Amino acid sequence: IVLAGNNLIVGGQFNQAGSVQVNNIARYDLATETWHSLGTGSNNGTFGEVYALAASENSVFVGGAFIFAGGQPIRYLARYDLATDSWSSLSAGTNNAVGGIVHALAVSGNKLFVGGIFTEAGGSTANKVAQCDLTSGAWSSLGTGTSNGVGGTVRALAVSGNNVFVGG
Repeated sequence: IVLAGNNLIVGGQFNQAGSVQVNNIARYDLATETWHSLGTGSNNGTFGEVYALAASENSVFVGGAFIFAGGQPIRYLARYDLATDSWSSLSAGTNNAVGGIVHALAVSGNKLFVGGIFTEAGGSTANKVAQCDLTSGAWSSLGTGTSNGVGGTVRALAVSGNNVFVGG
């Protein structure tokens, strides 16, 4: 779960929140005490489980084992805009996300840190952990060369100042 303004965003593997039909993710409005889907119609939410959430301003970042978000072919990592009620990938082009399941997310300023089970991010080598510049959409690994990242599945991330803490 994550707080985004006056909204509590809940992800997992479920198809109902209150009396609202949803697909693995829902929004609870704290002011009105009502549940809402993320997106409209039968294509709301994600087609596959949600494992990780992070929020920054009007954006909710969603990671998991899904291949569609909001009815669009978006793999493993998506952005949901609360202001426009719309889903998108993080950057343009075919290399717009990571190449496998996302288990952890953390936001710090204009950087989104992503952890999970993958060996590429944005088309470049990234071993289980990477970062996306939210302004430019550019991806980079943590560390350099073929030994960047970590050797096992990343299940937790935390950011403090210039430090990124990785657990798994």
